[in-house]
Amino acid sequence: MRNLIWEKGEFKLWILLLCAYHFFPFITTSGSIILYAWAYVIPIIYIACNLNYLCKIISAIAYSEALICIVGLIVLASGSILIPVIYGTGDFTFFTESILGLAKILIRMLFICIVILKNIPGATKETFMKYFIFSCCLYICSTFVMILLPGLKDIFYELIKETEHAKLMALDSRYATRYGWAGFSGFEYTFKCVLAIIFTCYLLEKKIKESGIWIYVGIALFLLIGTLFYGRIGSLFGLGVLGVLFLRLLKKRPKILVGVVICGVLLCIGLFILQSQNDSVRTWFEWAFDLFVTFIETGKLQTESSNVLLQQMLFVPESQTLLFGDGMYTTDTGYYMGTDAGIMRALLFGGIGFALFRYLIFYLPLAGKVLNRDVNKEQKWLFFWVLILCIVFEIKGEILFSCIPIFIWAFIIDKYKKVEEQRWNEI
Repeated sequence: MRNLIWEKGEFKLWILLLCAYHFFPFITTSGSIILYAWAYVIPIIYIACNLNYLCKIISAIAYSEALICIVGLIVLASGSILIPVIYGTGDFTFFTESILGLAKILIRMLFICIVILKNIPGATKETFMKYFIFSCCLYICSTFVMILLPGLKDIFYELIKETEHAKLMALDSRYATRYGWAGFSGFEYTFKCVLAIIFTCYLLEKKIKESGIWIYVGIALFLLIGTLFYGRIGSLFGLGVLGVLFLRLLKKRPKILVGVVICGVLLCIGLFILQSQNDSVRTWFEWAFDLFVTFIETGKLQTESSNVLLQQMLFVPESQTLLFGDGMYTTDTGYYMGTDAGIMRALLFGGIGFALFRYLIFYLPLAGKVLNRDVNKEQKWLFFWVLILCIVFEIKGEILFSCIPIFIWAFIIDKYKKVEEQRWNEI
């Protein structure tokens, strides 16, 4: 498998384990200071010790579309501090939770980028993608282990530092599969699995004529199982991405679609038989496939979660709030006005202008890539799916600030290599 997927010298186990932690970090209840140092202090020291790489990366950002996003985030951070001051609400949680949370992920991803660039000669954005994909696969494997060994899950349940809400969710029998080494695994985890599916489809399409293509297909299907573990919206989106890809490649490799359909049918039959004989599997099966079960029983494409989203989480606020926001992001009981939809949180905080700006700083560069004639077809589809992914997931929850740090660093590596080559040619 190493020779079919990884280029020579590209795979290093220690880098994969390092990436796996930083893509799916956790903090323990005891000895947390050690993990905080591992998650933030060591990366910052490493970056400081490699300022030459940092300077080159900053130069790469200056010559790429990522500059729009970075500058936009700085403006957004300033606005998130000014708005509560102007409104007199004193609610700075948009800055402390969203902006600072994003900054922490950016630092960790910058650390990963420098590690990859320094230790893997000839590393590209595809290298970064592969480490992200296999980190997701490792996390899904950890979930399988937790399912097979409930005693181990109990140990992690006591060990991992989480919110009380996450602790309660982890005990719900419907969410028996939503657990890995990082603890309770919800919305963000299914998003990461879908992003990994999109990366895998990009690599699959690039390698479409090679013999190892079936390994990419297997990885994509394995990631799809991960989305079933962590969130139903991810399963539907991932299925759509794979469906479109296999239909597009029908002329080039028709056997792929046939093989995938056969595997899918066998998997569905196996799951149906298993859930009829095991109560735990049945509980998860009813949750994971609630949309299809409800459609068969009632003829309506809906779930309890979708009904709550449409009836309670998405609404049109008063005109003043819609235009200018209320300067509130959270309250003592949760998000302001009780909404869990990502598109509503920024809107209620800073108004429609603030919310649009938040999206455009990332969506405009993506849309520009999709419409750019010089961008090849594989990359166009990649940018398109990431754009649609963020739009769809923001309707359900807040995911944009989790996507930006992962996605832009992958392409900063690509720009970094081009800047390096250009400087070499100039010499």
